[in-house]
Amino acid sequence: MHASKAISSTLLTLLLGCSAASQTTPLPHTAKEQPEEEAPSDTTDITTMDAASCGKNDQDFDNFFTAYIYRPELRPQYTSPNIEIRQISDKNKKIGTETKEQNKPLKIGLIDYRWSYVTADEKEEKSDRIEIKIHREGDAMQVEFIRAKYTNDDTLIRTYGPKGAYVFEHKNNCWQLTQELR
Repeated sequence: MHASKAISSTLLTLLLGCSAASQTTPLPHTAKEQPEEEAPSDTTDITTMDAASCGKNDQDFDNFFTAYIYRPELRPQYTSPNIEIRQISDKNKKIGTETKEQNKPLKIGLIDYRWSYVTADEKEEKSDRIEIKIHREGDAMQVEFIRAKYTNDDTLIRTYGPKGAYVFEHKNNCWQLTQELR
C-alpha cells in the first residue's frame, strides 16, 4: 500500500514537472525539488524571508514571489503600508491609494500548482486560471496577470478579461509590494 502511494506521488511530481515547462513563468518549486539544506523543516516557524529571497536579482525575486504566494502570513511584512493604485494602460496616471488592509485579496493564487485568479471573497476560482509574466521595470519587478484558458496539457488557448499587475520594489533590504495596476 505504501509503495503504491510513493509511486503515485513520484508520478504526480514528474507529470507536474513536465507540464511546468509550458508555462510562461516557471511554477513554484515543491519542497522535494529544493536541496535539503534550503528546505525548512515542518516544525520551523519562519516569519521572514531568507537571504536567497531578498536579493536584487531576478532569481532572488522568483524565490521571493514564490514564498509570497505560498505563505500568505508573510505578505503583511512585505507589503507597503500604502499601495498606489495606477492605470495599467498609463502607469503615470494614479487612481488612488489603498492601505494594505484595503488592498485585499492578492488576485494571484495557486490551485494544484497552477496560477489561479483569486476573487474578492479570497477563494481561488478553479475555472479561472491565469497567465502571469514577470519582468523587470527599472529597479522594480512587475508581475502581470490575465485570466486564461488552457488545454488539458497546459497549452495556452487564449486570454480574456482585464489585465492586472503588481509592482514590487526593493526596499528595507527586501522586496515590497508598492503598486497595483488596474
